[in-house]
Amino acid sequence: MEDYNDIFKLKTIDNKAIAEKYTQALFVANRRNIERMDERIEESQYDHLHHFLSDSPWSSRKLIDRIAQRAFTLLFTPPELQAYPIGCYIDESSFPKKGNKSVGVKRQWLGCKGKVDNGQVAVFTAFGRGRHCTLVDCRLYLPQCWVEDKNRCDIAGVPQDQREYKTKIELALDSVQHIGAMDLEPDFFAIDALYGSSMAFMNELELTGKPVLGRVRRDFQCYLEEPEFFLPERKSNKGRKPTKMRTESQKFSTLQIQRKSQEDDWQTIEVRDTDKGKLRLDIIHKKIWVRCEETNVTRTRELLITRENEEGEVKYSYTLVIPNGCTDLQRLVQMDRQRYWIERSFQDAKNEVGLDEYQVRKYEAFYHHMSLSMLAYLFLTERRMSFTGKIDFLSCADIKKFWEFLIPNKAKTLEDLYIQMLIRHKKRQASIDSARRRQTLTTN
Repeated sequence: MEDYNDIFKLKTIDNKAIAEKYTQALFVANRRNIERMDERIEESQYDHLHHFLSDSPWSSRKLIDRIAQRAFTLLFTPPELQAYPIGCYIDESSFPKKGNKSVGVKRQWLGCKGKVDNGQVAVFTAFGRGRHCTLVDCRLYLPQCWVEDKNRCDIAGVPQDQREYKTKIELALDSVQHIGAMDLEPDFFAIDALYGSSMAFMNELELTGKPVLGRVRRDFQCYLEEPEFFLPERKSNKGRKPTKMRTESQKFSTLQIQRKSQEDDWQTIEVRDTDKGKLRLDIIHKKIWVRCEETNVTRTRELLITRENEEGEVKYSYTLVIPNGCTDLQRLVQMDRQRYWIERSFQDAKNEVGLDEYQVRKYEAFYHHMSLSMLAYLFLTERRMSFTGKIDFLSCADIKKFWEFLIPNKAKTLEDLYIQMLIRHKKRQASIDSARRRQTLTTN
């Protein structure tokens, strides 16, 4: 934690020791709520941990920025990774929640559940190179019903400058621009279908001069020949003048392009080594034209249709490509497939350092937990990379096991465990009594 001490040192208190205990607890606690974390870590105090997470004014943004800078340097330096480009991956992650008081909570689409449910959603950015990837930015999505409710925002502590409604795409663009302002320049961008389907967002990424690979859905519309748009002539003096541009070129969905393809259209590309052997994909590579609805401008793009036979099940994916000078098809396909690692990062960060196990309601508390979880995950990535070539199959879970063994447990005896259990039961009874009193007052 020495490299981050200045972030936790405030005018009247140095939070470094508490930050270290909280981060250690993310590795070893059975559940990552403050009560269980306090039970696990020696010399920790519940009130100190709670204040540090929910009310202490240390800057989560400053910590996240330091993580991004360190992660980029970490990926940029090793000689064994020089053959791989550094990617910037953008995707969202969701967190199921109960009630309506947690900041940003709403019934909305939760990817982790595959359905609409109550929860929070955040847009994440990650840097990756080869098999290594780490989260470097986080932006909480605040639904419109939240930013329009002053009282709700006041209770959750949402800063005044954050009470403007922004779509997830706008949050992603803010993240890209922020990373660019720090002079962190990845070699390419690989983004999820929600963001890849936004032509305005893709056009902004094009300005970086880097290859952009955005997944799109199977109903995404494009042209196989350059369309010529014209304004229809007015057929009579009655009615309004035509204002919508027309074209005689036929529009196709990506699914239609896939279905009308011949077997000769496919070519096999070798992507990378996996635990199950070589990953080989069948690819259709086409030049297409896409109409941007926001600007009414038609742009030339490329389309990758990927066919993968996974244990007898054939899967297709569709990627819109802005090559920005990259003409190597194999390299483009490899870049597209690199986006897998942000999904793996979500899985590891949730399983190993409790990215999704927080129990907080306030805005700053959410970011405090996210930034500390991202720091813990960066540590796991650093340790994995330090053993490259020495322990081939070292995983984040392996490293966590060692930390569980090395970090002393506050409970030394069965009596200590028994006392911890009694304290939990006492708090639970107090919570039940409080709820009953409130219910009685409401009824009366």
